[in-house]
Amino acid sequence: MKPHDLVSSHPRGTLRHAFFAVRSGRLSRFGLVLFACIIHISVFADFFASSDPIVCRTPAGLVLLANV
Repeated sequence: MKPHDLVSSHPRGTLRHAFFAVRSGRLSRFGLVLFACIIHISVFADFFASSDPIVCRTPAGLVLLANV
C-alpha cells in the first residue's frame, strides 16, 4: 500500500469500522471504559488530591464539593 492510498481512503468507513470493533468485543468495551475512567481521574486529579473535603457535615448542614 502506497502512502497516497492511505490519504484517499474514506474516513467515514474507518470510523464505522472502529465503532463496530468496540461494539462487537467485550474486551474492547472494557478497554474503552477503563480508558474513560483514567481520563476522568486525570482531569479531576487536583480535585481528588485537595486537602478540602468533598463532602462535609457541619452544624449548619451538609456541604457538598467544598473544594470547588
